[in-house]
Amino acid sequence: MQVFEEAAALCGGSVSCFVNIGGASANYGTTAASLDFPNGLVMVPKVMSFDPARGLMFEYAAMGLPVVNLIDIRGIAMRNGIPVDPDECIRHMATASLQPLSGSSPALLCFWAHRRKSP
Repeated sequence: MQVFEEAAALCGGSVSCFVNIGGASANYGTTAASLDFPNGLVMVPKVMSFDPARGLMFEYAAMGLPVVNLIDIRGIAMRNGIPVDPDECIRHMATASLQPLSGSSPALLCFWAHRRKSP
């Protein structure tokens, strides 16, 4: 947490939100409560861990900061109709100017999915 606070201070601010992407133990923690931490934007978690092995998600949530928890990005994208297959992304982007996908841009997820499949 000190590293994040120092980096924010160098930019003239403070940490105002924590974003967890993936399940790194430093962020996610090593407690069973981590499995119950909701996905997406979490303003107030339904579960709070007081275990010393809780991750940064719990630390920042305990400080009252919002947490964006992105676990299973592929599942999130699929549930929201956002393509994650690079070929599908290319097909979508070719027609995006004519028919946007529910007003959202899949470019970031396309890039992520492409990088995951690249050697």
